[in-house]
Amino acid sequence: MTLIDSIHLDNTAWACRKVYDRLKDLGFLIGRYHCATLFRKLGIHCIYRKPRMTIRHIGHKVTPCVLSHLEIAKPNQVGAVDITTSSMARGYVYLTSVIDIYKRKRLSSRVSNTLFAIFCIDASTESVRFYGSRAIIDTNQGPQLRFSVIVVPVVT
Repeated sequence: MTLIDSIHLDNTAWACRKVYDRLKDLGFLIGRYHCATLFRKLGIHCIYRKPRMTIRHIGHKVTPCVLSHLEIAKPNQVGAVDITTSSMARGYVYLTSVIDIYKRKRLSSRVSNTLFAIFCIDASTESVRFYGSRAIIDTNQGPQLRFSVIVVPVVT
């Protein structure tokens, strides 16, 4: 148990499977499930950065999905805005994209290392400038897409 603790202190991002592999390399033959049991008894778990993008704020308005019964028959009828997270060595990179649902084409995108709403606004205004406005904008309802700052440029 002392060896598991010392391996974990050297590599805090390692979970029990990685520690189990390290113990096996050092010549200790214990089972993977036994290693997980010792992890629980020691009260240790892997430590790593986790994005907190899906936490709902009580003041944010939630709108129902309007696309479930809608027939999408022409370009620029429905657009979608989505943000994708990619972890880097130090922090995260966020990619926001505006997509035309009918053409299945990416209209614009922006990359940022912060979750400020300005890069979402830039992507949406660029797509409107080059491809025209869409009748309906669908978002994943993330917290960065629900601010009143971004609702105005997307709607107009």
